[in-house]
Amino acid sequence: LGGGRSLSPVVLRAGCGLQGRVNGLRGLALPPLGATIDSPAIEEGEWSSVRSELLARAKACKGGFEASREDRKAMEDLIQRVAVWNPTRQPAAAYYAEPAAAGGPEEASLSGEWTLAYTDAPDIISLDQNPLSEVARIGQVCDSSAGTIANVIEWRPRSWLRGQPAASFLEKDLVEQRVVLRAQADPAQPSRVDLFVEGLDLIPRTVLGNPLVGRQLQLRGPLSGRIPFGSFDVLYLDEALRITRTYQGYYAVNVKRDRDAEETQGEMK
Repeated sequence: LGGGRSLSPVVLRAGCGLQGRVNGLRGLALPPLGATIDSPAIEEGEWSSVRSELLARAKACKGGFEASREDRKAMEDLIQRVAVWNPTRQPAAAYYAEPAAAGGPEEASLSGEWTLAYTDAPDIISLDQNPLSEVARIGQVCDSSAGTIANVIEWRPRSWLRGQPAASFLEKDLVEQRVVLRAQADPAQPSRVDLFVEGLDLIPRTVLGNPLVGRQLQLRGPLSGRIPFGSFDVLYLDEALRITRTYQGYYAVNVKRDRDAEETQGEMK
């Protein structure tokens, strides 16, 4: 998994905390953050088509890990089209100091478990280069009641290693790495979430074929929750899909995690 100085810049840039630079948006201009489109002229079929195209292209380029320049441009265009239809007026409301400040009807929430479907952040798409381990999943656990967002990377042995006859016991090995961030939002900027480093958790799920239940290493310090870690803007949020842009301009498309579907897929394999 790496260690020492090489660990921090890798794990501290996952999920919402994706870092980097971008030369601005191209094509369709995004609406002001927090704006929504209520026009009945938007056809359900048209929306479903754009959404399906976004997720299909994300899957085709392996979540951004194998994206070409053309793929990234196409994804940016699709993201901008989806963002115009954002149905949630206050997507950061879950992290207001006073949740009641959101007011109005109940809307979709950032809270819950999310899986990264696509990103164009180099620090993320370059993660999968270790010759012995590979990324099994990247996601987030957004716990608004605790005021935290945990950026999650699940690691497993590479397929060539798991496929060795003498190493078949490694097939289910999995180690979860979490960068825990303190998250805050303000009604004055209803789409922005500010982040502060809380700590690092290492959770070995299965090691050398042996399930490890309740084992966890937590690293915290005297400045936990007070070290700034940038921010992100929520461009789109509904109950199943979330699109964010970091303060430095990189995108992340996340889908709500479906553990039942994951278990079913695992059984089929």
